[in-house]
Amino acid sequence: MILFVRLLEVLFLLLFLMIAISFIKKNGLKEFLFFSLPIIVFFYFVEYFWTYRNVGGYEISLFSFYLFNIPLIVPITWVIIIYISTKFTCATVQKYKIVEKKSFLLALSDASYSILFAILFTEPLASNLTLWYHKTNNPFLFKAPLWYFIGWFLGVFIVSFGYRISTFLKKGKRIVFLVCYIGLVIIGRVIFYKMFEF
Repeated sequence: MILFVRLLEVLFLLLFLMIAISFIKKNGLKEFLFFSLPIIVFFYFVEYFWTYRNVGGYEISLFSFYLFNIPLIVPITWVIIIYISTKFTCATVQKYKIVEKKSFLLALSDASYSILFAILFTEPLASNLTLWYHKTNNPFLFKAPLWYFIGWFLGVFIVSFGYRISTFLKKGKRIVFLVCYIGLVIIGRVIFYKMFEF
């Protein structure tokens, strides 16, 4: 089991590196950092609060590298999931001009594709291999509560929407916008956690 988890980690790390190289070749290093760093920071905090909330949450085991008990491969995997989701949005919703390029509906499409990724791949894999397990009295799907999937959807929507909006800003304002945007979302997440223990 441990060997299989190590192979999965290596596979996801290689996939991340392939995405990074492809993204950098097409859009440059700065654009890749604009895309990936907010995702890594935001989802690290999302994972932290989901794991350590008083009631429920989940426990993660078997991985190699941790920062405050959160596996570092997890935020990297979020970059992969969101990147793949945006590619599906580009190949469907954007390609056929179902909505305008500036529409928030593109971020909704990204979030919807990411949920499909969760239902078809990550959660069945985690459930069958016990990569992590949810501590809940109300399982919804793959022993995970409904709030887990709602949080997944909202998290991807928030990050995708922030990035998509930032692409229309001038270069000098983008970094300030993204830092402030993700910072405010994390602060909102902390307040939400304190008020509702979720």
